[in-house]
Parts: sequence; structure tokens; C-alpha cells
Amino acid sequence: MTDIREALEKGFAEVKLKAAVELFSEGKVSTSEAAEVAGLSVGELMDELVRRGVKPSIAREDLVGSLERALKAVK
Repeated sequence: MTDIREALEKGFAEVKLKAAVELFSEGKVSTSEAAEVAGLSVGELMDELVRRGVKPSIAREDLVGSLERALKAVK
């Protein structure tokens, strides 16, 4: 039973990641929005984009959002 659950969770994570990469590649979402869709941090998503041959671009709002989240996490 655990194996089936793990397989489903991994499959669902991959579906979310593929959707996020596609949306980002088409310019429909920002890096931070794609990361949210995928359930990853912006850094993790960027690593995945590079692995998949997609050139990540960082918008100013992505940097600001990441810094704001980082500051909240440290407080």
C-alpha cells in the first residue's frame, strides 16, 4: 500500500512540475509563480529548469518576493 501511495505522490509531483515548466516556458507565469505551482522553492525550480534545458529568467518581482520570504523566515 505504501508503494502505491509513494508512486502516486511522485507521479503527482511530476505532473505539477511539468505544468509549471510549461507555463513558465510559454511566458504565462513568473519564476515564483511556477515554483508555487510545482510546490518548489524558486531555487529548486530554477535548478529543474536548467536540467530540462529551459533558460530561467529572473524578474525583479521574483527577487523581491524571494527576499521578503527569506526575511520572514529568519525573523
